[in-house]
Amino acid sequence: MLVVVDGIPRWDFQRIDPSTIDNVSILKDASAAVYGVKAANGVMLITTKKGKAGKNEITLNSSFGFEQMTDYPRAISNSIDNLILKNEAALVAGNPLPFPDYKKYTGEDPNYPSVDYWNLTVRDKMPMSKNDVSFSGGTEKITYYISLGNLHQTGIYKTNSMNYDRNNFRANLSAEIVKGLTANVIFGGMMDKRDDPYGGSSYDFMKQVWMQPPYEPVYANNTSPYYYDGQADRNPVAIINSDLTGSRQYQMKKFETTMSLAYDVPFITGLKVKGLFAYDVQYNIGTEWRKAYNEYKYDVTAKNYIPTGINNPTQLRKSFDEYMISQYQVSLEYKKSFAGGQHNIESLLLVDRRNTFGDGFGAQRYFSLDAISQIDAGLTDNQVTWGSNKILDGNMALVGRLNYNYRSKYLTELSFRYDGSSLFPAESRWGFFPAISLGWRISEEPFIKDNFSSISNLKLRMSHGVMGDDSGAGGFQYISGYNYPSGNYIFDGKTQTSGSSSKGLANPNITWYTATTSNIGVDGNLWEGLLDFTVELFQRKREGLLATRAETLPSEFGASFPQENLNSDLSRGFEFVIGHSNRINEFSYNIRTNLSFTQQKWLHYEQSAAGNSYLNWTNVNENRLQNMIWGYGAAGQFQTQDEINTSPVQNANGHAALFPGDVKYVDWNEDGMIDSHDRYPIAHNEIPQTFFGAEMSGGWKGLSLSLLFQGATGYSQTPTEQLMGPLPWGRNSLTIFLDRWHHQDPLDFNTPWVPGKYPISRDGFGFGPNKETSTYWVIDASYVRLKSVELAYTLPVNWANRIKAKQVRVYTNAFNLLTWKSKGVLFDPEHRGTGDGGDNGYKYPVMASYNLGLSITF
Repeated sequence: MLVVVDGIPRWDFQRIDPSTIDNVSILKDASAAVYGVKAANGVMLITTKKGKAGKNEITLNSSFGFEQMTDYPRAISNSIDNLILKNEAALVAGNPLPFPDYKKYTGEDPNYPSVDYWNLTVRDKMPMSKNDVSFSGGTEKITYYISLGNLHQTGIYKTNSMNYDRNNFRANLSAEIVKGLTANVIFGGMMDKRDDPYGGSSYDFMKQVWMQPPYEPVYANNTSPYYYDGQADRNPVAIINSDLTGSRQYQMKKFETTMSLAYDVPFITGLKVKGLFAYDVQYNIGTEWRKAYNEYKYDVTAKNYIPTGINNPTQLRKSFDEYMISQYQVSLEYKKSFAGGQHNIESLLLVDRRNTFGDGFGAQRYFSLDAISQIDAGLTDNQVTWGSNKILDGNMALVGRLNYNYRSKYLTELSFRYDGSSLFPAESRWGFFPAISLGWRISEEPFIKDNFSSISNLKLRMSHGVMGDDSGAGGFQYISGYNYPSGNYIFDGKTQTSGSSSKGLANPNITWYTATTSNIGVDGNLWEGLLDFTVELFQRKREGLLATRAETLPSEFGASFPQENLNSDLSRGFEFVIGHSNRINEFSYNIRTNLSFTQQKWLHYEQSAAGNSYLNWTNVNENRLQNMIWGYGAAGQFQTQDEINTSPVQNANGHAALFPGDVKYVDWNEDGMIDSHDRYPIAHNEIPQTFFGAEMSGGWKGLSLSLLFQGATGYSQTPTEQLMGPLPWGRNSLTIFLDRWHHQDPLDFNTPWVPGKYPISRDGFGFGPNKETSTYWVIDASYVRLKSVELAYTLPVNWANRIKAKQVRVYTNAFNLLTWKSKGVLFDPEHRGTGDGGDNGYKYPVMASYNLGLSITF
């Protein structure tokens, strides 16, 4: 989605201080076409606060609170439970018990440790604070709004080595220089810094703390600081110690400037001339200080510590990237009403130019000592420098828009963009993208107005438009040439020279992909606002999506195919919103609910032709729904050995190695054998099809309460790696796998079976056939969440005046407070990336936050 802040497309809006935002609106229909390039997925319009003529105001906002993890799986934290699983897995494999004395591992004897690594390393509550101050006011000629803000968040590690800080600045100034000539200047700035221990990124830490067996000590011979070299790839207590392992620091500095002049032409009423210049610059600075350290094992006989070197040698990487965007606009706006206001027109003609520049470089050196983390203190041997790919592109457009309404009853908007992009050759650089929107306020017709007094407003509307997009296109693909440098080569046995390689075939016809959007909707308001609703149907058809031709070229040809405008897809859906608001004496309230559904399918997807009808069924995406998961149907778990023996053959080994509790697959094609031919579309992946929500708010005198519920359905979580069974790599297990099929005495296979949710324990990554993608593992991730709740009290004015304040507001709020979800969901349902190609569940957890705040205006 394209984000437009104060009229200018900008990136990374998540870092805008929320207290400076005045209004947010979303454009999803063809009316977004006027914003052109990259508006095909809709437009978010953000307007920041401006000053108002009148008495000057100072507003102070301060809040303090803490964050907590929502749902996140935990690893087994006591040795006995872990060792029961390991012994059980050994028996299944027909091996001797590795830990016959497992009951001794209570942690009371240091020789038999039981370590809760999670509680040793992870905070239960993470403090956070947010503070900002704003100044606003002005006269009839000059207004101003200035804001300064700070946000601090503490990370999950008990070592205090993970933190985030952000400072924001914004100044909106407006002045009437002479009558009819107004200047506006907006300055925005943001500087943030994120600190992590070098070895303790979220991915690395979560993976290690899950797999670390609790029967291994933190320190070799229980002696600090000799971190134990155990079965995990890295000791999870060590890797979050930045004094030991080093640190990663990432800084972003971003500055935005927008200056405009608007002139109301005095001799043509309604005509305005406007010029605008915007200049944004962003600097990304990265410092990765990787310190060499040791983990140890203890030799009881020799009574010495045996080190294992980690991250040798010490290394420092520094990187610097800069991005600059400049934008120029010159526009004419004209507004006019005729015939006593019955006919109204508004028109816009705008020329827009936008240039983007990006560059960067980095350096790396090794160190013999880690006393100074400065690049010039490193060794020159084997030093590395690099430059990032330079970004240099531009867009230019002529934009036109004409609005006409008759008595605010019949509404028409015509618009166009004539866009050019430097990413395309001259012959296909320019594209013409028109749009039309029509509206009919049927409630203004006599047959409604005179007969249905309950209808305050009823509007029918439709829109149709085409937008162009150049995103995803590599620069200068229409020019043949070479990549340089590409590889290094040695001549005369000693001289190293950079080489070059072919860019591949050029595509002189590469051009815009287009998104044609259509929608039809109804907006209604009944009983003077007691009830309002919106119903909308929409469609987006994208054509010319960039892809690489599926044919192959012989290696002797020495080049590859370029990107071409080959693919196309179609999205369809609907949205429904209904709201109710009312006031009863001093009590007012508002309720609003929404529901949206979207489904996408490929119309054409460039890929090689299938070799047979079966491969065509399983692999070809053309005219297929997107985001589907293919897998096996599962009919639960085997309950008895007889059921195993009488079932279709479950894998290539027949029924060998199957136990009660193992996954029972459906013979979908009924050929008596479970194999790849039994796979079919079983679920939708982790991109939801349906979203819904409800906003509720109420106020009585100075007291107010607001609640926001949101949810989603039509998507799934798919476990991978450590989420699919106990003892991966023969190490630890998540607690969920304690609920497994096992014998009444886990170490005696002659005792009766006890059913569980998961199959019996097996070492390593377990029994392969149990881990096939199937309806057994794919989890419906539907949920409803109380996303936010806020209770506030605004003091009576006479109370506020006692401290010379105009307004005093006290509030408490919480985010992600409660969640109702499908049974079996392992993670917070908003945690993405658990499936193949994701992060295997190691992503930083979703947080719930609780805050207490105070706002005072003087």
